[in-house]
Amino acid sequence: MIFRKLVPEDKELFDKYKNKNSRYSEASFVTLYLWDKYYNLHLCEEDGFLFIRFTIEGRNQYLFPMGEGDERKAFLKLMAEEEKINLRFVTDVQKQFIEENFPNAFAFTLREDLCDYVYETEKLMSFSGKKLHGKKNHVNFFEKTYAYTYETVTKEVAINECKRLLLKWVDDKTKNLNPIEHDAMEKVFDNFELFNLVGGVIRIDGEIVAMSFGERLTEDTVLVQIEKAREDIRGAYPMICKLFLENEWSDTTFVNREEDMGLEGLKKAKESYCPIFKTLKYQGKKI
Repeated sequence: MIFRKLVPEDKELFDKYKNKNSRYSEASFVTLYLWDKYYNLHLCEEDGFLFIRFTIEGRNQYLFPMGEGDERKAFLKLMAEEEKINLRFVTDVQKQFIEENFPNAFAFTLREDLCDYVYETEKLMSFSGKKLHGKKNHVNFFEKTYAYTYETVTKEVAINECKRLLLKWVDDKTKNLNPIEHDAMEKVFDNFELFNLVGGVIRIDGEIVAMSFGERLTEDTVLVQIEKAREDIRGAYPMICKLFLENEWSDTTFVNREEDMGLEGLKKAKESYCPIFKTLKYQGKKI
């Protein structure tokens, strides 16, 4: 197979082949492309399937073939690429397919750091229930304390305000932002329209204090790729979560807020919103 470098315009091609019922964040072209500086993504379209290759620290890894048709034939084609081929972001359904069709051929490892957190949309709009009482308190404080407005993001706001502010906020917090993260965030705003993203911001006295960006992953699921807020404003985070869903995604049932990347602070934050399940992802290695 002949692989070529992935470019932003490949979103249309990717969407043609993706599983439209998958709640995994890797079913989003945007999610993959944002981290291209780390993943070094390449693709190959052949025989009715799309093949995606990552090259991380000099080693190739592959997604399960995307498309409809003879999956066994497509997987055999993929296996022919490398003798000890490595698979990344393998879903539980894909793992089952491989084990049934190619028994004892692969060793799988559950990657808990890459599993997505999935929530009920209604719960994150209302923060109802005892477990989310703390979030509700923060939202109540925010509503009583600040004269705020919410607005849907336009291309101009994304590029001229959100991009500049987000990079500043993250830099101020970390003091030394990973250049890969910088690259990922800039891609969101530079390709805002091309990626067909939806964004929302909260303003206080005209200044943006919180923002969220995402896209429809399936008919009933929204994927939130970016959610950032001013750390010094109590309630800003749960408030943008609530308002973004209320204003843009109230017709969905589930919210995928992506993985925690093995970061303890991020894990704690995601668990505090009480996910109803996590998508299981495996690393697969040819034995």
